[in-house]
Amino acid sequence: MIVFGITVFNRKDIIKLTSRSLNNLAHGDFSKLIIDDASSDFDENFLHSLYTPNSRILRNIQNSGGADFNLYNLLLTFLSTKGQYIVVLDSDCLLRSDAVNLINKHIHSGLEFFSIFNTNAHHPISDRGELLEKKIVGAAGMVISRKIVQMIIDQVYKGPGFDIRICEFLSNEGIPILCLKDSLIQHIGIFEGQNSRPHQGDLGEGFWDKDPLNAYLFLEYLTKLEQKKNLAIYERKLWQRLSRLRKRSKHVFKNFFGQSKK
Repeated sequence: MIVFGITVFNRKDIIKLTSRSLNNLAHGDFSKLIIDDASSDFDENFLHSLYTPNSRILRNIQNSGGADFNLYNLLLTFLSTKGQYIVVLDSDCLLRSDAVNLINKHIHSGLEFFSIFNTNAHHPISDRGELLEKKIVGAAGMVISRKIVQMIIDQVYKGPGFDIRICEFLSNEGIPILCLKDSLIQHIGIFEGQNSRPHQGDLGEGFWDKDPLNAYLFLEYLTKLEQKKNLAIYERKLWQRLSRLRKRSKHVFKNFFGQSKK
């Protein structure tokens, strides 16, 4: 069974959007594990109102000290579940509606570690068809088997740069850092959160979903970003990339409603 693990800290408005994407996943054998790092914007009841019943929601009594520490807590908590693989997500991730089937495809091929988030912030070192090999990948999008999670908990020091140390550890163990060419997730919290970098625009390459809900959620997000265009941090190349995605979203939305009228 796959466990989608989500670390949460504030960003209430974004979570309202991304929880709808997560709840829209096609049926499959999976559950959700949400760990709230002592948010001040909302309480546990708010999260229960957003996520479907097959979700386990935990709340830290006090803040763990940052995203890397909460990632460690997420992996450690995963080991107490019956899940065989964890998919690590940030709270600002949209997820392709067919992600479960696509993740299972690569799990069944024998992979015990790979990422479903291909960002140009981490350059590939080799091309393996549907997969790329990289030196490092970020925590968001990691798909990790129970066996590898146990190795990480036992042997990788938690703290700042935890995701980078995970990649370095696995490489030293002879486990390649692989990543899907076409991302199954997309960050939308570019302007909010402790790891947000609007000047870089850490977007998922190849992300696309024909599901109209994700198209709608992305358009809603872009509308909010347009209101920030006058900010100095609004970098031109990022806006151009987002605008292209917006055109594709509008095309899917238009086609969906056009077909529904027939």
